Amino acid sequence: MEKIYLDNNASAPLHPQVLQAVLEELQLTIGNPSSIHYFGQEAKKRLVKARDTIASFLGVRPNEVIFTSGSTESNNMVIRGIVGASPTGHIITSEVEHSSINSTVKFMEGKGYEATFLKAGLWGVVKPDAVRAAIRPNTRLIALAAVNNETGVKLDVDAIAAIAEEANIPLLIDGVAWIGKELFAIPEGVSAMSFSGHKFHAPKGIGFTFIRSNLKLEPQITGGSHEYGRRAGTENLPGIVGMAKAIEILGQELPEATYNMERLQKRLEDGIKVNFPDVVINGEGPRICNTSNLSFPGVDGESLLAGLDMEGVATSHGSACSAGAIEPSRVLLSMGISREIAQSAIRFSLSSMTTEHEIDRAIEAVTSIVKRLRDFVVTTK
Repeated sequence: MEKIYLDNNASAPLHPQVLQAVLEELQLTIGNPSSIHYFGQEAKKRLVKARDTIASFLGVRPNEVIFTSGSTESNNMVIRGIVGASPTGHIITSEVEHSSINSTVKFMEGKGYEATFLKAGLWGVVKPDAVRAAIRPNTRLIALAAVNNETGVKLDVDAIAAIAEEANIPLLIDGVAWIGKELFAIPEGVSAMSFSGHKFHAPKGIGFTFIRSNLKLEPQITGGSHEYGRRAGTENLPGIVGMAKAIEILGQELPEATYNMERLQKRLEDGIKVNFPDVVINGEGPRICNTSNLSFPGVDGESLLAGLDMEGVATSHGSACSAGAIEPSRVLLSMGISREIAQSAIRFSLSSMTTEHEIDRAIEAVTSIVKRLRDFVVTTK
């Protein structure tokens, strides 16, 4: 059976050129980049080159690119690193953030910090005025995602960065669902930004954080002086080299890849709406080019997800297993979407490798399964 992968927001497939770069580095890697002998210095040259490639793509300084295991570590590094140096303070975030921000802020609440979890509403992300209104004299950090990974709704990063800069408050932006989808520039008001390699065709277990050189952080992993003293531990050079190759490819493919994903996203949504005019697109705000979070009223999302999997189409429901019960997405519920509509939601997420044929095949599968599930509900009433 043909397999179609439309769950790229969870993890994108490894690009063939990235795989080749990783394999070559695995064969080359002998020395530690921190060693002074020939092998160590040759490894260091490749580390420096990879860092320079990423810094150039983002338009930042090389010493502001800090390698990590991914955005979960990156977000923890920044949140804990900023607030950890102060026993009390206030953090601004939202109810629709990824758990690496949501759970970490809640953890800091348990340590005595105050936190404001702003509501996104049906729009899908918080608006700048809400952020401005939430600022207090003791606000130490604002932590938000540039793009919501479940709905694809985009944050007004420029406006919120301007607010943070004016108030002299560090701003952490989770850039995981943004990078690889469209070109962007990091505004001056952004103090730190987190990224995961496996979301843009690099290996799993490697990522990086952009951290402005003037941002003071308490290191969360201590030991050697690796990564400019920000994060101790010998660097994962094969993963880093692979991630730099993926960034290099982005520089060649964007913005053409953006236009292609937009075209396929529209094809998918239009093809589904022709057969199901009542389908709901979750998130009213402007969306990134690759993400469609769709609800099918009257259909159980878990059943639809399972049916699509049996047809060879991989998507996501956005639910989590808690205490033995399948629950709808926390993000959708916090937006004010009804439990029934949230329960029927499926997230389709494309990549630059997605083809028109795959989209058409997915439309056929969705149409067949939704009709079957709705007919079953009617006949059992």
